[in-house]
Amino acid sequence: MNPRVLFPLLTLIFFASTCVLAFFYLQDRPDPLQTELSHVATEPSPPEPLITAEELQQLRELANEQKELKLLTERLSADLKLSGDAKEVLDQIQLGRQVVRDFEKHFLNHPFFLKQGGLFAYLRKKVERYLNQQEILLEDTGIAQAEVVQLR
Repeated sequence: MNPRVLFPLLTLIFFASTCVLAFFYLQDRPDPLQTELSHVATEPSPPEPLITAEELQQLRELANEQKELKLLTERLSADLKLSGDAKEVLDQIQLGRQVVRDFEKHFLNHPFFLKQGGLFAYLRKKVERYLNQQEILLEDTGIAQAEVVQLR
């Protein structure tokens, strides 16, 4: 046989067999709209819950734990901020202690006051002399003459 005649004949047979098979296939299938309506009409029972009560309780507990963790992180960040502020205050206190130590080293332990018996003994003598004689005795070294006159 000639292929030019055979090709249209095979195409016609293939098309006819596809139509017959589709007809038989659709005859066996029920109508989808009809089955949905019969399903709705015959089953009025409520749907089963997707989540059980235990799972729901676990989800609530997890949500509460998440909230607690968020609060703890906020509290921790606030504590860290306060500890940073406290560190600054501690550094200032240590600086103040350093200044006091330097004051003690350079002023209170100065050789001039050590000769007089210490700063407080020197101040006590000056106060007694002022109360008894009502005059301020100053050594002029390092003080301008105008300031000495103004003090007296």
